[in-house]
Amino acid sequence: MPVTAIDRLTAEHRVIEQMLILLERLAGRLDRGGDLPARLLMDLVDLAEQYVDALHHTKEERRLFEIVIERGVQAEGGSVSALLHHHETGRSQLWDLRGELQRLRQGDPNAAAGCAMVARQYVELMRNHIRMEDENVFPMVSQAISVEEDLALTRYFAEFDAARHAADLLTRFQQLRGRCAELDEPGAREIA
Repeated sequence: MPVTAIDRLTAEHRVIEQMLILLERLAGRLDRGGDLPARLLMDLVDLAEQYVDALHHTKEERRLFEIVIERGVQAEGGSVSALLHHHETGRSQLWDLRGELQRLRQGDPNAAAGCAMVARQYVELMRNHIRMEDENVFPMVSQAISVEEDLALTRYFAEFDAARHAADLLTRFQQLRGRCAELDEPGAREIA
């Protein structure tokens, strides 16, 4: 069975969920007063901006949501305006997290708590957003589009991924996971 456009977006959701787990883990470390290089968290924020927002959300906004609107697909709790609001809120939260990280790098004693709080807000938002799309929007879109439309959408997504270097982003994520795992090694204190 060929991979559909929705299959591609769903697979990206699974990657995003892994990023959220990592972000949540780093937030927990900050809450416990553990050492956490700000650069590591900044790299994860950079990756989220590139993979979640510039890659995944942009594909949804440029093509998927157009289909939803054209077809009049109304998924309960999944209107396009609500989904776009989630995207904008997520962008804002990543911006806020950058600001908290800057404060952390400058030695602000309250910045660790701020980083952890904003990170958790982003994680919660994205988990709810993913659930809404996976359970309501994606199944309805799958039923609403023809095979030809799906092939065109799948082709567009593949071209977009290539232009945005999606494979490189996934490699960067695996490297970040490795750097985070090193934090748990005995005696590990500073990993840049």
